[in-house]
Amino acid sequence: MRLFIYAAFFALCAAPAALSAQLVSVPQTQRAVIVKKTADWCPLCGGWGWPVFANLLADNGDRATLIAAHHSGGLTNPVAQSLAYNLEGPSQPRFYVNNTDLNANSSNGATVRANANAMVESMAQQTPLVQTGIKASYLNNQLFIETSTQLFQNWAGGELYLGIYLIERTVIANQASQGANAEHKQILRSVVKGQWYGVQLLNEATPAGYFVDSRDTVALGAILPQNLEVATILWRRNGTEYEVVNTNFTRDITEAVVVSVENPVFPGVGWVVANNRIQSGSMSVISLSQSHKQVSLGLYTMSGQFLKYYYDGSLGAGRYEFSLEDLIGFPAGVYLLQLKVDGQLNAQRIIVP
Repeated sequence: MRLFIYAAFFALCAAPAALSAQLVSVPQTQRAVIVKKTADWCPLCGGWGWPVFANLLADNGDRATLIAAHHSGGLTNPVAQSLAYNLEGPSQPRFYVNNTDLNANSSNGATVRANANAMVESMAQQTPLVQTGIKASYLNNQLFIETSTQLFQNWAGGELYLGIYLIERTVIANQASQGANAEHKQILRSVVKGQWYGVQLLNEATPAGYFVDSRDTVALGAILPQNLEVATILWRRNGTEYEVVNTNFTRDITEAVVVSVENPVFPGVGWVVANNRIQSGSMSVISLSQSHKQVSLGLYTMSGQFLKYYYDGSLGAGRYEFSLEDLIGFPAGVYLLQLKVDGQLNAQRIIVP
């Protein structure tokens, strides 16, 4: 998927992001991921594993991201397979909180439930290092996902990835020991972009306050919006394994309302920078609901020294993309990208790593 919104998506936003702020507010929460490694042909998964997952969902459905990852069988897919294989344990069913195996078996369901609840609660009391805010809407068969990821503390280094996942909340399908019409919960269906662990956000030490915005458009397919959960997982790479750093989710998938673009600073103007930390694909996108005699998009140093224009002239109504990939290789530092529309001025920070 492209990281940038389609032209129609600007028109679908009831309140486009402020020019110098994130697309979506980011909650300062620390949450856990609970995974059931499973398969529809597995009699134990539909046996003692069935009530274990049901209890974990009942206890933590509103405070943790719960995923049923089918590593094989009729409900499997490459994303579910890869996520399951990232976790230790050769068999199924197996249950994990983040990357920790709960060592569940047929006789310790109550203990597993208590331990999982304690771990989820303990994580909820922690101060988050980084978190992602999510907003999702749909129109017809298109799903629009906006996210903002923000560092609340300094990132000491290493690779940080963001995975955005679609989870189908209820699926009627066969399950050994449950029958042909079993009610499966929290089935992992797909990742929005990138590999199963998503796309890389960071690979070096980065100060608190840094944020990355993204907008994605995906097809819903056969998934109904009211049966959908959009989840984000932030992963830290540790050798060949990926460790959960934080997670978030939303089931509030609202129907998009078509309205005109409106901004309290620039009436009729939408502006977003996709990936303000310069990398391949970084782009500035401007949406205009009417013609303007003078539009300029320029790059400046933090002290105000002019460096270059990406555009300077008149523009008609429409959506305009300006690649920022030319900044790859610029001297590392923080710059200002300044948008001026008929005398109205605003700016966004650009980070060259």
